[in-house]
Amino acid sequence: MAAVLPPPLAPPPSDVLPSYTRRDPRISNAPTAAPTAREQRRHTRHLVKNGRNWLTLSFQSPANDSGDPELPHFSQTTPISGSVHLRLPGEAVVRSVSVSVIGELSSPTHYVRFLTVTRQLFVSDASDLDRSLPDPPDIFEGKLSGEHVWPFSIQLPKGVSILFGTSISARHNFRLPPTLTNAMSKARIQYKLVVRVKKGILSTDNRLTADFVYTPLLRPAQPSILRQIACLENQPLIGPDGDPDGWRCLRPLTLRGKIFNARSIEATCVKVAYQVSLFLFNAKLSIARPVCYTRGTTIPLVLSISSSDTQALDLLSLPSAPTCQLMRHATFSMHVDSTSLEVISSNSREWFPEVIGTAVWRQAFEDTGNSPHRRILHGDIVIPADTPPSCNIVNFHLQYTITLVDIKAVAFTPSAESRRTPMHSELVPIVTVPAPGPLEASSLPPMYESVSA
Repeated sequence: MAAVLPPPLAPPPSDVLPSYTRRDPRISNAPTAAPTAREQRRHTRHLVKNGRNWLTLSFQSPANDSGDPELPHFSQTTPISGSVHLRLPGEAVVRSVSVSVIGELSSPTHYVRFLTVTRQLFVSDASDLDRSLPDPPDIFEGKLSGEHVWPFSIQLPKGVSILFGTSISARHNFRLPPTLTNAMSKARIQYKLVVRVKKGILSTDNRLTADFVYTPLLRPAQPSILRQIACLENQPLIGPDGDPDGWRCLRPLTLRGKIFNARSIEATCVKVAYQVSLFLFNAKLSIARPVCYTRGTTIPLVLSISSSDTQALDLLSLPSAPTCQLMRHATFSMHVDSTSLEVISSNSREWFPEVIGTAVWRQAFEDTGNSPHRRILHGDIVIPADTPPSCNIVNFHLQYTITLVDIKAVAFTPSAESRRTPMHSELVPIVTVPAPGPLEASSLPPMYESVSA
């Protein structure tokens, strides 16, 4: 597979990197608290020659309960520390020994290396010494023999800066994406630790590789005060009417159709709303901004439906009537503008959206907005804990949408113009760390949660 872009430059200092190419106000810029000390798991990889462990890579990672326990897991705050052990039965020419962290993006038709962070551990040839790297070793004169151990520690940057053209404006910053498998996104983002032993001019280099999982630490901002109080007191969430700062209300939708194939009706979906993960004092801004959710939590929803026809309203406001889903979209942009990264050709590939979760609804209590011509439904979408977060690297995008697919009911026949699906779709980021404050549980009673499971 041919690379679609030139090799990226080395990562710049982390303090000049934004969270994304464009600043996302839904994601908090507050520093993430350092993780508490956890049990460390040791990992060892060997390169065998003549029945002996000739080259050994040893390193530690925090213990992780998810996935394969033998697969190392690192986050952006965790350094990769270990050692390289070289065992030589006799004298040998070794020009250099280095260890690198490499990040790669690939699909059936694309490949690009977006990250390379290298530490040189040993150098005997001045032409191989790279003084631009941190802590370059002293040049060793002569041949090596016996056993040698070199410790190393690599702190992954928060992001990388990639040059798409020749001008400064063509440089773009990206936060390091999470590890992705084909099953998750139809693409593969892979991280690996590579030890390279460079020998004489006529000898083949030796490489020892260890794959690992990387997770960026992203969190939403604090929710509204009323939502935090409801979580602390284990009370139902207040809806958009009582907590306008806590909800993002979508445009009203109008449905037309017939009931029992005889009587024409008109119903208005007044509000499709979901909780804002921002604590803002300006109500106007809180309405304008989208939401942001942490995997492993729930997305609270409110659906308000009104109609002058009470019989039809009773049918359309049943918890089984609306279908609202969290969907994942993976896209490769074949051609992008080098300055703005905007797609300049329709020749992009978006794989069929995947349904990540479906809302479970319940009818609101009588005193929470219901009236003879208005019905309120409360719902939750559970985000699986292993959902990869939203990311954007080079020309690959992994995004999520909350999609109101349709509203169906027995004996209700929508008109031709009301049959369009989906009815509405809203882009929302998925992140990895809960917002500061109380953890929010599902707002649905246990009987509803068990049905959704």
